[in-house]
Amino acid sequence: MKYNSSLRFIKVRYAFAGPFLFLFTLVLVYPIFDCFYLSFHYLNVLYPKNTRFVGLDNWFSLFSDANFLKSLKVGLGYAFYVTIISYVIGLLIAVALDVNYPGRGVFRSLLLLPWVVPGVVVGLIWRWLFHEEFGILKLASKATGLPIDIRMLSQTGTAFWAVIIASVWRNSPFLMLMLLAALQAIPQDVKEAARIDGATGFQTFWYVIFPYLRPVTIVSTILIFIWTFNNFDLIWTMTNGGPADATTTVPLYAYLRGFRGGYLSYAASISVSMFMLLL
Repeated sequence: MKYNSSLRFIKVRYAFAGPFLFLFTLVLVYPIFDCFYLSFHYLNVLYPKNTRFVGLDNWFSLFSDANFLKSLKVGLGYAFYVTIISYVIGLLIAVALDVNYPGRGVFRSLLLLPWVVPGVVVGLIWRWLFHEEFGILKLASKATGLPIDIRMLSQTGTAFWAVIIASVWRNSPFLMLMLLAALQAIPQDVKEAARIDGATGFQTFWYVIFPYLRPVTIVSTILIFIWTFNNFDLIWTMTNGGPADATTTVPLYAYLRGFRGGYLSYAASISVSMFMLLL
C-alpha cells in the first residue's frame, strides 16, 4: 500500500511538473529567440508592414554607430567602477562586522536596507540628494558658507560619477553580505595558527584570509558587474541618460532606439550584442 501511494504521488507530481516546465521553457526561450529573429530584420513600429529580412545590416550599422560605441564605453566604465568600489567598501564593512560586539545583528540588518530598496526608489532618493537647490551639496554650502556650486546631475563630468555613487550605495550591502558569510566560514584555527607564527594583521589577511574569499569574490563581482551593466531603472530615474549622453549605457540606448525611435529591430540587435558580451 505504501509503495502504491508513493508511486501515485510521483505520477501526480510529474503530471503537474511536465506542463509547468514546458510553459516555463516557452516563456523563457521565446523572447530570446524573438530578439535574435528581430536582430536580422528591419522593423519600424510606425511601418510594421515594411518588415523585411536584412541579414547582418543591423550588425554592420551597430559597429559603425558612434552613439552605440559611446554607450558601450560608458556602460563598461560604469559597471567596472561600481564593481570595484562596491567590492572594496563591502569588504571593509564585512571585516568590521566579523567581530562580536553588542548590536551587531541590528547594525547588519540596517546596512542591508539599500540593497532591498527598488532601483527606482534609489534613483529618486539620490536625485533629490543631488538636487541643485535642495540637495545635500547645497545644504552643505549654506551650512559652511563655502561657495559649493557643483551641479552633479546637469554636468557631463559629474553626472557619470553621481550614478556611480548611487549604484555603489545600493550594491555594497550585497557584497558585504557575501563576503561576511565567507569570513565567518573560515576556521578559527587557521587564523590562530597565523598569529602564533608571527604573521602581522595584513599578512594574515592577504595570505590566509583572502584565499578563502577568492571563490566568493569571483562569483559576487561577476554578478555585480552583470547586474550593473544591465541596470536601467536607477540611471533612467536619475538622469534619463543625460546630460549629452554622459550616462547613456547600452540598455538605455536600446530603449531610446527601440521605444523612443521606433526601431525595434535595431534595439534587438543592441540587446543581442549585450547578451553576447555578458555571456
